[in-house]
Amino acid sequence: MSKLPPAKGHWNIMAPHIRDFLDAVRSRATTVSNPAAAHAAHVIVHAANICLRLGRPVKWDGAAERFAGDAEANRMLSRAMREPWRI
Repeated sequence: MSKLPPAKGHWNIMAPHIRDFLDAVRSRATTVSNPAAAHAAHVIVHAANICLRLGRPVKWDGAAERFAGDAEANRMLSRAMREPWRI
């Protein structure tokens, strides 16, 4: 698989997001892409990826942010950390 170089001017599509972020930092306002919406979108993608890896459906409990009654899927939510590190 060859790695293609980025399209010429590929940062131009990021310019509005960068400007919005900088404006939000200066004004202490929220960004257009708010963190809660981004989190919800990422949860869906990660849950779908875990479904694909397990080869079966899973049930997500949004309140607990865990898979309901599925220890195998819950283990895939994070990686094991090396001792002595903990979160």
